[in-house]
Amino acid sequence: MTFLDSPVDIVEAKGAAGGGTVRAHGPLFRQIASHYRNQILEGVFSEGSRLPSCREAARAFGVSQDTIDRAYGVLVEEGLVDRRRALGTIVRGKGSGATGGRVAKAAPRRRVKAPIVLMVRKEAVPVAPGEDLFSDYLNGLMDGFNVWKFRFEIANIREGQADLELARILVEEGQASGFINMNIAPDATEYLIQKKMPMVAIGDNFSKRGVTSVVADHVKGYSETWRIVDGWGHGEAAFFGQSDYFSKRLGECAAGRELARAKCRLTESIQVGDNTDSREIWSALIQTFGERKTKWPTLIFAQNDSLAALLIRSLMENGMRVPEDVAVVGFNNSLIARHFNPTITTIGKPRYKIGRAAAELMIDLLANRNSARGALQTFPTHLVERESCGNRNSKQKKQP
Repeated sequence: MTFLDSPVDIVEAKGAAGGGTVRAHGPLFRQIASHYRNQILEGVFSEGSRLPSCREAARAFGVSQDTIDRAYGVLVEEGLVDRRRALGTIVRGKGSGATGGRVAKAAPRRRVKAPIVLMVRKEAVPVAPGEDLFSDYLNGLMDGFNVWKFRFEIANIREGQADLELARILVEEGQASGFINMNIAPDATEYLIQKKMPMVAIGDNFSKRGVTSVVADHVKGYSETWRIVDGWGHGEAAFFGQSDYFSKRLGECAAGRELARAKCRLTESIQVGDNTDSREIWSALIQTFGERKTKWPTLIFAQNDSLAALLIRSLMENGMRVPEDVAVVGFNNSLIARHFNPTITTIGKPRYKIGRAAAELMIDLLANRNSARGALQTFPTHLVERESCGNRNSKQKKQP
């Protein structure tokens, strides 16, 4: 698996093995190949000398070993180096490729199948700071592709770079045989659809457009939760959140209540700023519910686990007991939910399974299996009961 910061980056690796600084445009592996090509032709690496190992070069440039391997492959095709088992990558002599300080005519290039690319803007993944949920999806993807030995690379979209720009580069330069689409911009998604690129979307349902999609059923998780809290004796609930995903998650929570036909009412919603703290949260709660704590709802749904933790801290700092006075339910089942005090009842999503399913569907697409085209695979979410919310009438066994 290779991490491509961007196919149009300028790579700078001062102190890289062999000396010098790389400053070149194009895919990372070609930038690195250009760096070593120049050093070979300038005599920094003489005939018979060994280039740095893939591990050494990867560490120097801050890229993966696969990227270095591809760079060295370019030099082999140009006749500049040989790759020998147990010896490494050896610079060839004059007359064997590097002649007269000029690059020998490249041998006919073998057609190498382009990798599958996960195109992702990490900050667009709907998670809060401190919730490294992206790695859960990534682990599932990696395991799914590794089983079948498929090449898999990651293209992180940088701040200020257009999703569409990166998608076009990857397609036009033949750098991707398929795409895993994780919250990329609509225009980039539309471009890939029009280009008929094999694509699997994670989190968004584009199956009606013919795009294979893997999603989690948030409404089902909320529906299960509403039915359970109804039985726990909660009569009034509120929703607490922030950011662009507030309305979407609130809508899912409300739809889950309707599906469950819950008696517990959803009476208020509170939205705070993205950089909120416990003091601002408490002020928002007072403004919404008033000073009389006996009139407050007995349950608050938080948009994610990090916000649930901030909410609980604010409540406890101001003399409220959790869950005795106000119970809190988070979302995501992240590490913070498991280790916060009190541990947070939350709605869990099977991120690893979603990633693994996306990988398997992409493999099916590349194998031209018709059943995978435009398929929609949905995974349920479910309540994970812990200490921040539980049965108000009896003690239940909590999950760790």
